[in-house]
Amino acid sequence: MIYLWLTNSDTATIQREVNISTETAVAYTEYFRDVATKIMNHDYLMIGNEHDIVEVDETHLFRAKYNVGRVMAWHAVWLFGN
Repeated sequence: MIYLWLTNSDTATIQREVNISTETAVAYTEYFRDVATKIMNHDYLMIGNEHDIVEVDETHLFRAKYNVGRVMAWHAVWLFGN
């Protein structure tokens, strides 16, 4: 559906190709348009300036119970830094 929307297909074509109702096709195309508008209008902040080299690193910290067994995902912590 997204591919058809991105290639400027009309709602009737999307409905026919994906085999959905007209109401569903209209709702999804409106949703796609809203998301694209929010992304386009978002103010992204630049880290550093044009002469800086910015490196981003991430770490996944976790602790298994008694330090044995499988990793429990709900105890995991993600750290991001620059």
